[in-house]
Amino acid sequence: MSDSSSDDEEDHACGPAIKTVEDVHSKSKTYTKGKCISLPADDEKTLRTAVVPNQPDYKTIPAQTIVTQKAKKRVLHFQECWFQNVPWLHYSFTLEGVLCFYCAKAAILNLTQLEKNTEPAFDCVGFKNWKKAIEKFKKYQSCSAHTYSMKQLLHHKDSQPINAQLSLQIQQQQNDAWLCLIKIVQTITLLAKQGLPLRGHEDNDGNFKQFLLARADDVSYLKNWISPKAEYMSPDIQNEILKLLSHTVLCLIQKQIGNNAFAIIVDGTQDISGQEQNNACIRYVDEDLYPH
Repeated sequence: MSDSSSDDEEDHACGPAIKTVEDVHSKSKTYTKGKCISLPADDEKTLRTAVVPNQPDYKTIPAQTIVTQKAKKRVLHFQECWFQNVPWLHYSFTLEGVLCFYCAKAAILNLTQLEKNTEPAFDCVGFKNWKKAIEKFKKYQSCSAHTYSMKQLLHHKDSQPINAQLSLQIQQQQNDAWLCLIKIVQTITLLAKQGLPLRGHEDNDGNFKQFLLARADDVSYLKNWISPKAEYMSPDIQNEILKLLSHTVLCLIQKQIGNNAFAIIVDGTQDISGQEQNNACIRYVDEDLYPH
């Protein structure tokens, strides 16, 4: 989409570098020594938190109308293949142009202060000259400012503060502990539902420990977490979880019975230590006259 008159038309991406304070007042954005130091608030907020560029449907990007030297109007459209061939393009609806996602993000994070050859069109002004898009995209992709911003962002990602690294590590440990506790509760629930004993003559011989070891073959973090956290597999913890499960069952039964009539049958027997073991059976009829 070019002709012999293209060089006489305005090129938003390759305008003169802004070097003086006087140039600042002649532009709508704020610059210093060729660098843009401000962006619209919405764009800055988006770039700070985004992990991928904003690449909307190309049909939603407004077309451009230019007038050639022969007084003819030409309508230029953003091409869908540009997003595919230039993955760093980030479209801003506020600026109505494209930015370099990585360069703009690096500029917002103050990672490009030492780079002198920045290009405001791709940093914060927004490139919008679709007529010379392919040419300028290729030129900018190989420039030093783009390469520097990419390296700075990569270094910034890998050089997190110590407190942030510790926080992430603690968060990961807590997440693994939470997942392992869920596996423990699920195992106890299954054994209780099937009426199987949890413990054997030895701790390692019980169904509970063997079930967890079997599940650890498929869940890597479970095996690494069981050994140093053996207290979460102790008989006291098992009894506490069983008690919570029994209370849950009682609450469900109470909810089902509601205000209806019910009957209780209690039977008991002594174990070898002489302690009475009671068994309670609740009979009731639900709202559908189905006996339980």
